[in-house]
Amino acid sequence: PQLRVRVVNVVDLLALPPSDRHPHGLSREHFEECFGVETPVIFDFHGYPSAVHECLHGREHPGRFHVKGYIEEGTTTTPYELLASNGVSRHDIAIAALRHTPGWSTRGGEPAERYARERDEIRSEVRRTGVDPDQITNWTWS
Repeated sequence: PQLRVRVVNVVDLLALPPSDRHPHGLSREHFEECFGVETPVIFDFHGYPSAVHECLHGREHPGRFHVKGYIEEGTTTTPYELLASNGVSRHDIAIAALRHTPGWSTRGGEPAERYARERDEIRSEVRRTGVDPDQITNWTWS
């Protein structure tokens, strides 16, 4: 489906709180320039999602931030399986984007179901073979 996305690379997590709560915090104007005002945000984080939610305290409309991150799932496994176990695989992020974008929750059903099937098939293959399949290890942006 055609879906407009914006990628914002947050290098300093302490830029998320309001500037009156932390010296690294972005001004309201700069924050809104990066994340919009009411736009749904899928935030893929390498740590615990609660850390991001704590940083967003004091911002307007924090409920529009859907934070994905480490939830202590998975064990010694492949890189893709660890991501999928924590709900942050590329498939999971695409599904979240479709489900949280107004107007796409109904229109995005078929693609979201296809992404979920692909994810589940890959996870089954990983469990069977113990390695990530070529479609994961050799994947490139297209």
